[in-house]
Amino acid sequence: MANEEFWIWLQNTLGVKARVDDILAYFKTPKNLYEAGETEWRLSGVLTSNQIQRLADSSLDGAFEIMEQCLKYRIKIITPHHDDFPKGLKDLNDMPTVLYTWGDLSRIRDTVCISVVGTRKATQGSLEVAKNLSASLANAGATVVSGGALGIDTAAHTGALYAQGKTVAVLGCGLLSPYLLENRPLRQRIARTGAVVSEFPPTKGADRTTFPIRNRIISGMSVGTVVIEAGERSGSLITASLAISQGRDVFAVPGDMVSSCYNGANKLIQDGARPIFCAKDVLEEYSYIYPDILDLSKAQVPIFSSQQKRQTNAQNQGLKSQAMAQQKPVAKKALVDSLSKTACSIYAQFGDEPLHINDIAQQTNIEINAILSALTELEILGYISLVQGRKYIIK
Repeated sequence: MANEEFWIWLQNTLGVKARVDDILAYFKTPKNLYEAGETEWRLSGVLTSNQIQRLADSSLDGAFEIMEQCLKYRIKIITPHHDDFPKGLKDLNDMPTVLYTWGDLSRIRDTVCISVVGTRKATQGSLEVAKNLSASLANAGATVVSGGALGIDTAAHTGALYAQGKTVAVLGCGLLSPYLLENRPLRQRIARTGAVVSEFPPTKGADRTTFPIRNRIISGMSVGTVVIEAGERSGSLITASLAISQGRDVFAVPGDMVSSCYNGANKLIQDGARPIFCAKDVLEEYSYIYPDILDLSKAQVPIFSSQQKRQTNAQNQGLKSQAMAQQKPVAKKALVDSLSKTACSIYAQFGDEPLHINDIAQQTNIEINAILSALTELEILGYISLVQGRKYIIK
């Protein structure tokens, strides 16, 4: 492990969530940055005057104090050069420079992470949905990521643990913060088989700014984010928005259309998020990419009761009708002679609605690999484009 004190120093000096991609591209490591000195900092052109002043005024003392705390309370320090640092986070331009963890992040190194988020003040029905969905995701081989808070987060972690699966809690405060002490037993259970993670130094308390900062890590660790029961101003929508900006997929569980508690999730569906009714609806997006990790035969258990399913099916049809009413028909382009026969056949399947690769496979009986190749061909030539939910539309 390379020089933890310099990574902590960098985080302490520039702040949590500071953009360090250009800085690290130039100096390569925080140690090089520390040793370069003020003249080189100015000549580099990648640091602002304010950042240079903060670097000049800082020392390693604070980093060493944090390292002593971590040693005392058995907190692991994970930096971007560590093998267990989540790969998805390295793609972020505001990548966390330090992760403080209880548990073992190596347990999720080769898993498919799905985040499950929603309101803290959830209805009993939504809590059951979150627990059932997370249990099914875990049974099928996925790792459930959530925020360790009350409500949907707690239900998601509990469901994964009930299924004896893996789950990760990403906190909006330091690991030693007294915030939400009632969930400490849950965090201890999570750490035994998964990990409890925070970007914040151990004693940092929670406030209104820390949770939005934390949310980018929840979405960034995951290939897809599922939103359950979110109002129009829910923090879960921040996570969904971050997931979209990070190039991740967004799914939503449909809810009561006349209740404001579900307005946010329903609006996501109207805007293109995929509605889900079981874990398979989420994991089939990735089953052909991770066939050795995911088992879809264990992901087909409904997450709703029969009555809930009838209601949400009807509501989902209403949402689809609204979305279709807003769509304008798109004229198809003339095909060039060089286009492969497979690509021509697949292009013929497109209409006004987006198509997923699984839809195309069912309609054409063409093998998945051939479909992927043809879709790439069509995309390069400008006939189709990829949109949210790994679906394609006519350009």
